[in-house]
Amino acid sequence: MCIVGDNAKIVGNIIATPLSMQGYNQTLAFNNLTANVDYRGDYGKVYKNNAKDCGVFVSYGSKTCIFNNMVLGGGIGTGGTSRNIIIFNNTINDGTQISLANSGNIVANNTISNSSMGVAIMWGGDNRISGNFVTNCKIGLYKTEPHGGNIFSANYVANNSCGVKIASRSESAETTLYHNNFINNVVQVNTDPTETIEGSDGTHERTRSLIHSGLFDNGTEGNFWSDYTGEDSNKDNIGDTPYFIDENRRDNHPLMYPFDIYSDKIQLPDWANIEPTSIIVPDIKYVDIHIDSPQNMTYANSISLNFTVNQKTSWMGYSLDGQDNVTITETTLNLNELADGSHTLTVYAIDTDGNTGASETIRFTIAKESETEQPDQLNLILAGTLICIAIATGLGLLIYHKKRK
Repeated sequence: MCIVGDNAKIVGNIIATPLSMQGYNQTLAFNNLTANVDYRGDYGKVYKNNAKDCGVFVSYGSKTCIFNNMVLGGGIGTGGTSRNIIIFNNTINDGTQISLANSGNIVANNTISNSSMGVAIMWGGDNRISGNFVTNCKIGLYKTEPHGGNIFSANYVANNSCGVKIASRSESAETTLYHNNFINNVVQVNTDPTETIEGSDGTHERTRSLIHSGLFDNGTEGNFWSDYTGEDSNKDNIGDTPYFIDENRRDNHPLMYPFDIYSDKIQLPDWANIEPTSIIVPDIKYVDIHIDSPQNMTYANSISLNFTVNQKTSWMGYSLDGQDNVTITETTLNLNELADGSHTLTVYAIDTDGNTGASETIRFTIAKESETEQPDQLNLILAGTLICIAIATGLGLLIYHKKRK
């Protein structure tokens, strides 16, 4: 199916055949997709779609925004002659990756879990990758081909087979990585001298040599590495010694504690519009899930999960930190014994007609007990000290007056 024309709006449909959209200022929103979408145009908006075993690809044009979509078993990509694309606040689970094959893009605040890769720059420069949560993937962050100006900053990359791979077949302009949290990845940074890839026919494999690159700090601050064992003698929260990757690469300013990725507010260009358009959604069965609790904030201890679904369901579940879905039968339950630090939570549901839906991914933090309890302990100590001083002063005055008499 091909939609050609400016200002077209495709809203509230069940789309099961491949869709091509060509034109200016087109909108694709609130659809259930089971076939790929190829967008070709300028100033497009693709949002609030549920995609299952398929994805959204931008192959032509510029200044299109893809945001707030839920993708199960697929991916989001750019390529061809497209450029300057915003990919913002999408959720991908059990899929491929967010893949870029062009320049000038911003990929921010997305959650990718249990997929082939998290965010992959296959070609192109001057891309900004920031504030994304990538967990339980084969490769978290990936960049290949010799193009410069790419920046990976303030991403949460945890429990992947490989945290980051920056390599190409020839000498590469540098990619900069800083303020990322690399936590408990089996291999934090890929250093393999070769890689095996599929041939053009998809079957025959071939091996090629790799040249690794990447600057792992911005000159003053680097990244947090869960396996860094250095010390911080001057207490500036930066390690005294570098984090060594290989003979040519190191993080000269490793962070002693995870970086607060919420503090890195990426500035979107003036043309970027990531607010839903005022449109009327047709009366179709669209699985909408709204999480009331938790919210994007910090909690001191265990939390309650409370959510609503607008349809009767045949299955419900949630994924915590990108892990496998946990089946649930109620819309209210307690989540206990959560580890200190940042967490992500997404709720999924299937209605009685087989339509799938996913909530917005919530990012919340469990504060360390020592941090939350410390003020109370200090207050108790201070109060006790003041009481002791008051008693001692009172006794001293009493003894003094008795001696005077």
